[in-house]
Amino acid sequence: MAVGLVGLTATTAVAVRLTAATEARELLGFTFRGLPHRPSESVAIFVNNVRVLGAILAACGIVQLAWGSLTRVAVGICDVALLVGSVLQIVLIGTAFGAYGRRVLETVFAHAPFELLAFSLGLGLYLEARRTRLSMQRVVTVTASATTALAIGAVVEVFA
Repeated sequence: MAVGLVGLTATTAVAVRLTAATEARELLGFTFRGLPHRPSESVAIFVNNVRVLGAILAACGIVQLAWGSLTRVAVGICDVALLVGSVLQIVLIGTAFGAYGRRVLETVFAHAPFELLAFSLGLGLYLEARRTRLSMQRVVTVTASATTALAIGAVVEVFA
């Protein structure tokens, strides 16, 4: 999952860099002022990222429910919601990389792998949930691993 997300993001970055880097910088308006080195900042980042992970995990729960004829509709809605959310993130992050290049890489280098890991774990669990019944142990293990990665990433983002 992570390889696919990175590949799509890189493709977006290259396309932006080659065609519209200046326009993208104007649109995004990043200042790179940095984050305040406060625990509350890490908590805010963590909470925001856990909300995103929570949406992915909620979709896992929805597709695991047996709703008869509504199952296909519910799964379709979850598929579209996660696809749209993922595409928006890929476009935003890829555009930032394409617009600012090395500056964005330096800014996200330390914490992005933790977030990528966490969201890849969640999305991978979703794909697994669409194919088979998940054990509670599997859900708890993936959720704990992804949440831990987000916590580490939030601390690294603020203090690294």
